[in-house]
Amino acid sequence: MRSNCKGCQASVNLSETRIEEMLAELKEQKGTEVVSEKVYQKRLAECRKCKYFVHNTTCRQNGSIIVIKAKLSSAACVNPGGARWEQQ
Repeated sequence: MRSNCKGCQASVNLSETRIEEMLAELKEQKGTEVVSEKVYQKRLAECRKCKYFVHNTTCRQNGSIIVIKAKLSSAACVNPGGARWEQQ
């Protein structure tokens, strides 16, 4: 079964292998600043408590893949009720 978010062309269900590949690609990109593992885990924990977190991967507010976005130091939560975490 294919589970697509509003306007998406690809499935939002990602395997652990694909997530690991995406994180590895992110680390290889020059100029991309990432947060520490401690900050990353805290961000993920906040997202997991949020009603907009769906499919264990995706923010329903903007369609971002949270396991990737939470790793970026320049990223921030877009929760309309108040950000759960800020950029570093």
